[in-house]
Amino acid sequence: MARPYDVVVFGSTGFTGTLICEYLAQKEGLKWAVSGRNEQKLSALVAKLSAAGAKSAPAPLVCSIDDKESLHRVVGSARVLISAAGPFAKVGTPVVEACVAVGTDYCDITGEVAWVRSMVDRFGAEAEAKGVLLCSCCGYDSIPSDLGTFYGIGKLREAFGPATRVGFVGNYGVSRGAPSGGTLASGINMEKDPELARQMQDPFLLGGRPANGPRAVDADFVGAEFDPKIGSWIAPFGMAGINTRVVRKSAGLLGYGPAFAYREVSIAPNEEVAKKMARVGPPAAKREEMVKAGRLPGPGEGPSAEVRAKSFFRMHIRVEAEDSPERAVFVKVSGGDPGYTETAKMVSEAALCLAHQRAVLPVRGGFHTPASAMGSSLIERLVANSITFEQTEAPSASRAKL
Repeated sequence: MARPYDVVVFGSTGFTGTLICEYLAQKEGLKWAVSGRNEQKLSALVAKLSAAGAKSAPAPLVCSIDDKESLHRVVGSARVLISAAGPFAKVGTPVVEACVAVGTDYCDITGEVAWVRSMVDRFGAEAEAKGVLLCSCCGYDSIPSDLGTFYGIGKLREAFGPATRVGFVGNYGVSRGAPSGGTLASGINMEKDPELARQMQDPFLLGGRPANGPRAVDADFVGAEFDPKIGSWIAPFGMAGINTRVVRKSAGLLGYGPAFAYREVSIAPNEEVAKKMARVGPPAAKREEMVKAGRLPGPGEGPSAEVRAKSFFRMHIRVEAEDSPERAVFVKVSGGDPGYTETAKMVSEAALCLAHQRAVLPVRGGFHTPASAMGSSLIERLVANSITFEQTEAPSASRAKL
């Protein structure tokens, strides 16, 4: 029986959830719904979208993770569900379980890779058997890194031949943005849970582990150093602990090869700034205090439209051939506000890709990454909506800001 909606957004009244809904509302002819436990908030959101000139009006659907019947009814009404409610380790599991139970494809904006690991273990085999596609980390964590690496490998093989084996891949990022309360809450929850924190130390938590085990190059980058490959100082990148795990899972699923290695860092303008960027931030308990004191955003809060309009990201990805580091290409993935405006766009286009292009995707079901599930189809959708994927020259500390 046909389902009434293409997409349903779960957690639609939160900060990022609202941005997702604002993006989807501009898709003419889309059949979609917003969902959550508070009927009044859902109605207010629908009214807000209508007043802003929505090209497609969503239906409000009330459900709760504590009410299995209502959750399954809402999840089963759509072909694809977007989950924007976190922390995912606290509220995300019943949603994934419902999607697998009723046969609804799934994507989310989580960066909680230890939780993703647990979802793979619990539901991956059943989802594959049932032909249900589950795809986490479809926002800034980790679409630019994951699809950027996939895109760069394609460009390497265009340049040097389709049989070219992949070696080291370095992702050099520069960005400007501000966090939301939801992002902070997820990070605090991961850090405070000893088991989650322990799992996060595994560079191959999601898969892609080399036959002989982790190598020195697979360790998370710490400190500050000068990188001659780009002629710039580099420092740790805050999201690398998430993105590297996702990219390595893609490497295993897509067969990037035994020599594939991936590192993700930030570009710094000089040594002094690089060393400042390398300093460890405040612990979870301190960040909690800062949230309570109003010094950091709380639940439902995030950067203003003005701040988001001035935010951006650029990822410069160097892909080397296994036989010679000199045989390499640079690609760049770039866009606007990474954590929220572009995250809303990325996960929305991922959901629309699942809803409207399912027949041409390379996999039928199971737990996948953006690259292994949607690959070039999703890149094309993102490029059509102002996320840039392009082959470039090597960046530098000064040029990376342009």
